Amino acid sequence: MSVKTKILPLIFSIVIVLAYVDNFSLHPVLTPYAIELGASGLILGVIVASYSLSEDIFEVAIGYIADRTKRRKLILTIGMLLNSIAIYAYSLVNTPFQLIMARFIHGGFGSLIGPSSMALAKTTPNPLSSLGGRMGAYGVAIMSGAIVGWYMGGIIPSIYGIRGFFVILAVVVFLGMVLSIFIKESEEKINVEVKYSARDFFGRTIGILRDRYVLNGLMALFGVTFTQGSVTTLLPIIASSYIDRPPLAVGIFLGTTAVLAFILQIPFGIISDRVGRIKMLILSILLIITGIIMAVFSESIKGLLIASIPYGAGYSILFPASAALVLSRVDDEDTSLASSLFHIMITEGVVWGAILTSPLYLLITPEYAILTSLVPCIFALILLAFHSGKSI
Repeated sequence: MSVKTKILPLIFSIVIVLAYVDNFSLHPVLTPYAIELGASGLILGVIVASYSLSEDIFEVAIGYIADRTKRRKLILTIGMLLNSIAIYAYSLVNTPFQLIMARFIHGGFGSLIGPSSMALAKTTPNPLSSLGGRMGAYGVAIMSGAIVGWYMGGIIPSIYGIRGFFVILAVVVFLGMVLSIFIKESEEKINVEVKYSARDFFGRTIGILRDRYVLNGLMALFGVTFTQGSVTTLLPIIASSYIDRPPLAVGIFLGTTAVLAFILQIPFGIISDRVGRIKMLILSILLIITGIIMAVFSESIKGLLIASIPYGAGYSILFPASAALVLSRVDDEDTSLASSLFHIMITEGVVWGAILTSPLYLLITPEYAILTSLVPCIFALILLAFHSGKSI
């Protein structure tokens, strides 16, 4: 294997790390920052969810355009440039409404990242031949962004303040944009004369969604990320009862979870190709439910670290197994479109998990508000169980 062949996948992985570090690093700081600006209750949930809501408005169209033009690298580069600008805007807001607007703009720019990067993970030169392995490597890069982001979001604001943290984060993402220029794309011919039609767009989208195995993978994602939206919003409030710096506690919990996923995603992706992706998704959801219950009733950082073990193991199975399940059912010319649907399920879960459970902590305890978010996970388990005998 030549040096160039080894370097190119590494460059791609580093770019993916820096493309996702922004969103993950906001998890530990967003709720405290919003509360500092005067947000509470439903407004708090809207602030958390507005990024994902905006992203989903544009993401499917971006995926369709990326497939038709084949300009996935260009779309990724532009998305990272715009993201760095949006992140800097966070440091300038002074009211909850301004923060909602910054989140909405950031989400719109972020819609360029998912469809382009996941399709590139499948089509760019890579020594891994297994689709599950490639998706595992892509997931490892994202989880590396999570590791860096969650620890950044927990530590840097404690040193430079939250506003200073946003400036540093904007510079980091900008450097990733520069590096993305060196990504090596596949030998697909770029379309310079593209004809778009609503009929073609909706036909391809509906065709993907008609596949029951695609639906199984998407529902598993939605169920898990629904709980993530709730945990991101409410776990800092729970942690505030036993530590004076909640972002640090949550950052450590999420960062440790990501370390486990970093280690396990590639092997679990390969195993899911051999054992069966449906079976592995069932195991994934069961582990994640266990981790959430343990985290909710933890009363110390040590308890959060223990809870991160099943939580992280479940995530290390979820991403490669569901991504490979979805992409294995579509043609290469619809890879970005399918990738956009995949990422929409992730973000829609966060949206509705945050919006529907965040007001509940004012009526019941934050602990039980998070537990209500497990309902979609249980529904996804039931759907997966009907196909658990399949080897796909």
